[in-house]
Amino acid sequence: MNASRTPQITTGSVICQAGPFYLSVQHVGDDQDPDGSTRHRYEYLVMNQQSTSQRYKARDLHNRGVVDADAAICYLIGHLYAIGRTVQDYTPDPDDNSMGLLPEWLQQTTAAHVDDLLAHMEMHEELLSGPTDLTFDLDDPET
Repeated sequence: MNASRTPQITTGSVICQAGPFYLSVQHVGDDQDPDGSTRHRYEYLVMNQQSTSQRYKARDLHNRGVVDADAAICYLIGHLYAIGRTVQDYTPDPDDNSMGLLPEWLQQTTAAHVDDLLAHMEMHEELLSGPTDLTFDLDDPET
């Protein structure tokens, strides 16, 4: 992408392919935090294009900035990359079950395709510096 281009904010749904993954992100509503601030909630779908039965759907992606589905999909790709790197370098900790929240196929496929995910993330890195602060809350996945 041209570094001088100002990213457009996308409020609808965004789809893309990153490595073997088909990814879809859509803004689905807003939540109120206890402090009164608004968090925008996104639903996302991760599908392995190599196996139609491997799908992961969740609504645990939020941000407090403007609604921006393009930035949300970039953060999702970054999160998948982090999962893959964690799996590659993972030494099981009996007190940490965070990886157990994700399907085994997702963990293994991200680990096998970290380079693809990193390349796709780097192509869109200018969107990551936009007016958002997206975070992942993986404590309430919907599968």
